[in-house]
Amino acid sequence: MTPSLLSDQNSSVSQSLDALGVWIVNLADCHRRLAQVTEELERADLPFQRVQAVDGRGVLATSFPEYHNQLALRRYGRPLSGSEMGCFLSHRRCAQQFLSSNAQLALVLEDDVRIPADFRLLLGRLLSWLEEHYQNQWDVLNLGNPSHKFSRQLAEFRIPLGTGNSTNQLDSSACVASCNSYRLMAAHYFPLGTFAVLWNRRGAQAFLDSTQSIYAPVDQFLRDWCARTGRGLAVDPAPIGVDRSQSFIRHRLRDRLSHNLLHYWAVKNLRLIRNQFAARQKWLTDFPPVTIGTGPCNATPQTQCYLPTASSLQLQGQDRIASAITVDSARSRQSA
Repeated sequence: MTPSLLSDQNSSVSQSLDALGVWIVNLADCHRRLAQVTEELERADLPFQRVQAVDGRGVLATSFPEYHNQLALRRYGRPLSGSEMGCFLSHRRCAQQFLSSNAQLALVLEDDVRIPADFRLLLGRLLSWLEEHYQNQWDVLNLGNPSHKFSRQLAEFRIPLGTGNSTNQLDSSACVASCNSYRLMAAHYFPLGTFAVLWNRRGAQAFLDSTQSIYAPVDQFLRDWCARTGRGLAVDPAPIGVDRSQSFIRHRLRDRLSHNLLHYWAVKNLRLIRNQFAARQKWLTDFPPVTIGTGPCNATPQTQCYLPTASSLQLQGQDRIASAITVDSARSRQSA
């Protein structure tokens, strides 16, 4: 790769990161977690703003005016806990602060995340690709959990090991070394977990507009929402991890037994069927509006973005539909 091309790509990555704001959700008394995530983000060279989380510990969900208990029982199958409401309202608070800022994109992280050494470089490449090839076609991206069911690969990013966060360390010899490979996926069945999500301004505004009444945990709401809209994305493998031992949202068996388990089971399965049907419909008909190239898209030794050709998309769609028809026929025979 020529030095001028490498310089142009590094400039594009830097410009993409300039449009990004980072918000950390942190409870007022969780000083150790804040110190830990601060160290992680400083190592990743990502400045951030702290958002004081809404504390729902030890309170009832009904104490929050945004909570709609009847809707929760009808759509989610059980009442929410105070901690679930606090988590949801904290994400709403982040979206509000994002929209009040000049940032064009928002990375919202909970304070128990674990960030890899190459994250800044991956994030820059990812944002640059979205800006160039997928602008205005997505709302929210999950960086904490991958998407496997009803998803389609959009691009692949290969980050050489040992590059850290500096784009200046990348050169043509790096492609010989082993790489961390990340796939950007159109996630019609959006992954659960919201400890690391990326928003654009359109998505954050739509999220706020759609959550005046809260009836489910925030990650379940995003799954329901993205199954309908088809505008969710995910990265596989997920680049950001989480320390699950520190979660404040836990449900003991005694708490679950205090609710009508048959009702919860029925509503849950109805929700699964509804979401999977909507996601499957999007998956069957989800083809990119344009085909960029016939192989590697702006391929470099550092980042390779593979998009399918028009002919492969047509065959892929035919295979999907034929497979779906076969599965439906088999189920019909079994039920008969």
